[in-house]
Amino acid sequence: MAATTMAACGPTITLDDDTGETITDTDGETDSETTPTTQPPPLECVNSSDCDPGYECIDNECVPYDYCSDGGCCDYGYDGCCYDGCCYGECYYYECYGDADCGVGGLCEGFQECVWLESITDCGPVPDLLPIPLVEGEDDPVLSLSFVDADGDATEDVVVTYESGAATLHRFGPEDVELIPLPFSGGAPLLDVTAADFNGDGLPDLAGSDSIGQISILAGDGLGGFAPLTMAPAVGPVTKLEALDWNGDGAADLAMLGGDALGAVYLGNGAGDFMAALALSTDNTAYDLETGTFGADAFDDVAVHTESRGAVFLGNAVDDTQADGDLQLSDHGRRRLAAGDFDGGGLTDIAGYSGVESWDGAWMLIEGWRDGFGEVERQALFTPIETSSSGDVDGDGLADVVALGSELLTILHGSPAGGSAPLFSCLDQLVLEPPARLLSVGDFDGNGLDDIVVAGPLGVFVLTH
Repeated sequence: MAATTMAACGPTITLDDDTGETITDTDGETDSETTPTTQPPPLECVNSSDCDPGYECIDNECVPYDYCSDGGCCDYGYDGCCYDGCCYGECYYYECYGDADCGVGGLCEGFQECVWLESITDCGPVPDLLPIPLVEGEDDPVLSLSFVDADGDATEDVVVTYESGAATLHRFGPEDVELIPLPFSGGAPLLDVTAADFNGDGLPDLAGSDSIGQISILAGDGLGGFAPLTMAPAVGPVTKLEALDWNGDGAADLAMLGGDALGAVYLGNGAGDFMAALALSTDNTAYDLETGTFGADAFDDVAVHTESRGAVFLGNAVDDTQADGDLQLSDHGRRRLAAGDFDGGGLTDIAGYSGVESWDGAWMLIEGWRDGFGEVERQALFTPIETSSSGDVDGDGLADVVALGSELLTILHGSPAGGSAPLFSCLDQLVLEPPARLLSVGDFDGNGLDDIVVAGPLGVFVLTH
């Protein structure tokens, strides 16, 4: 049965095929990790290789670089620098030379000093969620989950793709969930699916990218039925596919991550066909991609993060694929991205997350860029994130980030614009048993609150309010 138990990070949702109970937090309290406030006692050592980053072995103890064995710091022409006669080695000027030197929750700014980030606190009572099973078991492992509007009604539908190459559409009905097989004809497993009106008839169509680089278009009949329409040219495996109007002509285009590990845009002609892809000019391998509206114009835009930095590309009608700006200070390594109007300002904001390894543990760096070009806002999270999606799960009009990491489902709630609060006001966390590995977010039942679909070893479940 769907049982509820309390755990260190929130209530547990048991994912099985009995949905007789809702998931309720009994006391509204969760425990969260906090940044250490004291340093550990000095470690014994023989040489400096026995010490953590940021420490030297002096008198058989691991001590900070700027410590001198005589109790002070030697000047000798270098202000505050310990030199050979005192520290038995290289001169070090600064508190840190990398994020690992600072410890959990700290970043090394300018390779000089540690800056400690505020953690995202718990919101309070965790929302009630009911797991509804869509697919039982994983005899045919699930490859992707996508929320799409397949029939233009008030609800969003779930597309599930499988390793066998099969794909199914799940629609919320008045009495039960309807399952519709999708006739993608490429023969290879689908990695992602998105929806838009690609052939200009006013009805939602589907686009799917497969593991051999084909992009297939299915024409929708407005009632949940689909038929093969076109195949776009192969570009290599596309792991992420999003519909947008890049050039403002009213025809649906496709932004993609994959191919030659680049971000690209396929321009649609409004009849279901696509012209050659426009490669977005990045300085390195593209790691993640999101679409949104970062400027108040008629064009949709794209944000890409590479192995080294994040960049924003504004849609236009002249095939310009040069970056229009960077995600400020996005140079602490590669990031996964999420996009949504997290502050209710009317434009799309970007969130990024990346793991940080430090001398006393690992943590997640959470960053936000309002409207894509805003100053970076940083917060610390002390539980892992492996994949994410976004949507308004609490009905406050602000988008939230929903993330999976190990057995934890984490919801980072958006914060209104105009105040001094960070981009994410607080978090909810629930434990999933068994752990899930895929998720997507959308309004499955049409009640105005976005729901969460997850896939794990026991199948696919929609977590509804």
